[in-house]
This record gives sequence, structure tokens and C-alpha cells, in this order.
Amino acid sequence: MMDVDPESDFRVKFHAPQLAPMHIPGWDYSSIPELVDLPGCVPDEDALALTELLRSIQSATTPDDIERHLRALALIWEDYYLPKFPVPFFQVRVADVRAAGGSLSTALPLYDEVLHGITGQNGAAFAQFVSTVRMLAQGDTEQQAPVL
Repeated sequence: MMDVDPESDFRVKFHAPQLAPMHIPGWDYSSIPELVDLPGCVPDEDALALTELLRSIQSATTPDDIERHLRALALIWEDYYLPKFPVPFFQVRVADVRAAGGSLSTALPLYDEVLHGITGQNGAAFAQFVSTVRMLAQGDTEQQAPVL
């Protein structure tokens, strides 16, 4: 998990900066409504549960507690919210966790799906970010390829 200044200008709602791949140029989709606003398909009880988990991260005081809550958030995005609500809002968060953890090759397919779900002019900036992830993922793959 990345260390992040809690006073930073992180502006993505329903997210945790420690789970975001902010080290990748172009990461910031705070102006893309589909990726920032909680989808209307999410029932109130699920929205409340997500809000409470995010509050528990913010109120945690020890590094161990923070990490435990971050892991819980990452797991609930991937194992509960994404299968139940396969929409760009959750796809991008799961992709972010994977990318922040260094698994660009597993993040890329989700980012591609998200890109196809974005409407309007905001798609261009996100497309550039996905292009950067693709380039970095290809570089990682080439570095891992066995030399014959």
C-alpha cells in the first residue's frame, strides 16, 4: 500500500488514496461523473456499508488498523460490489487496486471496459491514462519474458 498524505487534494469520492495508482501519469478521474458518483443501482444499505467502511479507514489511528480496513475495502470492491454491480464505478476501483499493487496486466482489461462505458468529452483524458497503463503493462510483460 502506498503512503499518502491525508491532507492531499485527493478528490475521488468513495475511494481511498492508498488504493489508487497515483504514481501512473494521468490518474485522476475526479471530473468523470460515471467514475465518481455512486451509481443509482446501488441500494441504500450497500451505499451505507461502503460509506461506513470508508469512515473506518479515515478514523483508524494505527498503521495496522488502516491496512486492515484498506484490505477489507479492496476485497469488498472485488468480491461483492463488482460482481453485484458490474458498472464502471466499481470496475475502475478494482482496476486501481490491481494497478496500485503492481498488477497492470490484470488492471488493464478492467480499465478498457471502463473506457467503453464513459460518455462525453471526459473520455479523452481517461483514454490517455489507459494508454499509459497499456504501455507500462507491455513494458512489464517484456521485462518478464524469458530470454531464449
